[in-house]
Amino acid sequence: MSARLGMSAVVGLATGTGVLASVVLLHLHLWNMPVRYGISVALAYGVFLIMLGKWAPTLVPQPVRHTEPSARSDESTSLWEGWDAIGDLFDLFDIPESPLILLALAAAVLCLLAVAINVIVTAPAIMGEVVLAASIAPALRRTSFPFAGVLAIFIVAGLAAHGYAPEAASIGGVVRHYHAVQNTWLK
Repeated sequence: MSARLGMSAVVGLATGTGVLASVVLLHLHLWNMPVRYGISVALAYGVFLIMLGKWAPTLVPQPVRHTEPSARSDESTSLWEGWDAIGDLFDLFDIPESPLILLALAAAVLCLLAVAINVIVTAPAIMGEVVLAASIAPALRRTSFPFAGVLAIFIVAGLAAHGYAPEAASIGGVVRHYHAVQNTWLK
């Protein structure tokens, strides 16, 4: 397995852990979004480090093999075909058009995407350091600053959502608040 493919799996598992942690904490009545998001991001980072520590030692440097580029099949889809679905997500989840909420959501998603891409692109360097040093310290050095950025952005997004809809305990509550304000304003 290539380092980037493996790192994609590790990042995906860590992200899923963060989302699941947020849902579980919500069901455990942790209504405060900034605190819940902070805990969820910290748990996701912990899972990331644990998975990295378990996966990295299994890597054995492979010699580079030169192969002929394969012809693209006619069945391949264009990268741009998926972009139409992004606009549909806003309609599907009925996300409010409040600039504050959209800015917080966009910042959180862009931050998460940037960190995921950074970790995946630098996966060979991270894996090399982890395997050669036989410790997790180099990976901590490379990932602690992006983790702090994700943590800060998600806490700020939670604060923004709480400031907009203080009674809300989740994004769904923020959306309900938005609809209530819109319906009141229109009458």
